[in-house]
Amino acid sequence: MLLAALGVGGVLLSAMPAQACPNCKELIADNSGPGATGVPGAMDAAGGGNLGLGFFWSIVLMMSAPFVMAGGFGAFLWMHARPSSEELV
Repeated sequence: MLLAALGVGGVLLSAMPAQACPNCKELIADNSGPGATGVPGAMDAAGGGNLGLGFFWSIVLMMSAPFVMAGGFGAFLWMHARPSSEELV
């Protein structure tokens, strides 16, 4: 138990701050891109995109994709493995 606590403590103390991917890091740094106003997270009058909302939806889609694919594959297997109505009678 002590060894596990020391291991977790060592990992937490030696962890570096998370870094963004190079493209995201540059986009946030100079706030360039579609609809950029120069103000972080702001929208321009032409209806440009909201940077924070864009990051939110990209993360939601990337996190949900594996579950959707696994669920679809599981449903496919279940549909083909269950007995048909003729076999039940």
